[in-house]
Amino acid sequence: MAELVQLNKGTKEHLIVDVSDRLGQLTSLEAASPKFDVRKRNETGWVVQHSPASPLGMTAYCLIDTSLAGFDEPDVYELFLQFDNSIETPRLGPMRFEVNF
Repeated sequence: MAELVQLNKGTKEHLIVDVSDRLGQLTSLEAASPKFDVRKRNETGWVVQHSPASPLGMTAYCLIDTSLAGFDEPDVYELFLQFDNSIETPRLGPMRFEVNF
């Protein structure tokens, strides 16, 4: 299992998500309008919803602002990445990260 990315409370940092297309037809996420959501692990309420990710090729840069009220305690959070690819709307995740105080 991969080590969790650690973010400090009060910082703004990008979580970097590399995406691959199994069919090999998609070479860039730019036209796919990537967006991401974040929730606390094992909870249903969202801390961040429909926030745009910055695409560069097949990489999505998701800016996480841990000064937001939803990051109110140290815990593990989950990021979900969604984008439009013509008739498909894949949702990837969860990608887990930890917020520390």
